[in-house]
Amino acid sequence: MKLLKDKFMVFCFGWGILFFLLGFIYSHFSLLSLGLLPFAIYEFKRTEGLKNTKPISLLMVVILAFQFLHASGIFPFPFDISSLLELLPVPVFAGVDPFIFLSVASLVILSLLLIRYTWGSVTKFLAIALLVGSLLQGFSFWSAIQAFLATPEGQRLLEGSTENIRENLRYRLKRELF
Repeated sequence: MKLLKDKFMVFCFGWGILFFLLGFIYSHFSLLSLGLLPFAIYEFKRTEGLKNTKPISLLMVVILAFQFLHASGIFPFPFDISSLLELLPVPVFAGVDPFIFLSVASLVILSLLLIRYTWGSVTKFLAIALLVGSLLQGFSFWSAIQAFLATPEGQRLLEGSTENIRENLRYRLKRELF
């Protein structure tokens, strides 16, 4: 009930739902970023700076603002991040902008950090809303992910991942039982 008494929180949810619906209806990624921006701004306002939550929430605001500017075409950043993507163990799918891919991945990680380190009910709820919104942004890549998994390279990645998981489980079971 405390969350519903907060008028800015109600505004954030109304704004977020409206822009996420518009983003999925019109297939504009920039609207998804714009939908999350009030949550990140309010998270920045509410955090107190313990365990670096203030810089993390400020970084989320900056990433979402850059995401909006880049995805809307207002200011497409001319960064060449292909060398950075070669260092990552995760493949970037064809048809996905590398800047958007990295920004969504970093938003998910930062949201998880905020969930872990915030202690207030409102800030934790905002962090959960940011995580859900970031995962919904990642859902916009789903068709590219499915197309990648249908390729031979994607099949090798899946087979290797399941084999690594099985081996890890075997190792843990042996360690725990014997």
